[in-house]
Amino acid sequence: AAFDAYLRASNAYRRFGPANPAAGGGNKEGLQSAVTAYTDAIRADPGYALAYAGKSIAFADFARALVAGPGVSDYSNKGQSDARKAIALAPDLADSHLALANFFAGSLELTGALREYERALALAPGDARLLREYGAFAVLIGRTEAGLAAAHRLLVLDPLNSTNHFGLGVSLAFARRYGDAIRAFRDAKA
Repeated sequence: AAFDAYLRASNAYRRFGPANPAAGGGNKEGLQSAVTAYTDAIRADPGYALAYAGKSIAFADFARALVAGPGVSDYSNKGQSDARKAIALAPDLADSHLALANFFAGSLELTGALREYERALALAPGDARLLREYGAFAVLIGRTEAGLAAAHRLLVLDPLNSTNHFGLGVSLAFARRYGDAIRAFRDAKA
C-alpha cells in the first residue's frame, strides 16, 4: 500500500511538477494530489524515507511558486521537517539530501544548499532530477562551469528526454548563454 501510494505521488509530481514544462512550471492541484499520495504512503509506512523526501520536495515547490504571504513559510517549514525526517530515516538516500537542499535554497541558505546538493550528488551521481536542479543552482551561485557540466551530463545519460533538454536550457539561460539556451529549449520541444 505504501509503495502504491508512493508511485501515485511520483506520477502526479512528474506530470504536474515544475520539471514538466507542459505543466507550466507547476500545477497547484496536481502538486496537491502528489502531497496527498505521499502522505498516504507515510501513513501506510511511517518509516518510508523516500515518501518523506518526495513530500518535502513538493512542499518546496509550493513555497517557491504557488503560494504567497504566510503560506510560503508554512510550506517551507513543512518541507524542512519532512526533509530532516527523511535524512534521519535514511542518511544515505540522495533524495533526502536533495529535499533539504531545496529547503536551504528556498531559504537562501546557499552554503547549506550547496553542501546538501554535493552530498546528494556523491550518493547518486547519475540522478537526472538531481543533476537538473544542481545544474541550475550552481550556475545561479556563480559556479557556472560545474552547473553547466551537470546539465550537459543529463543529455549524456538520457539524450531523448525533453525534460533534460529543458533543464540544460534553464542552466544556459541562467549562465546568460542565450543562443545556446534557445537551442536547448527548441530541442526540448522537438
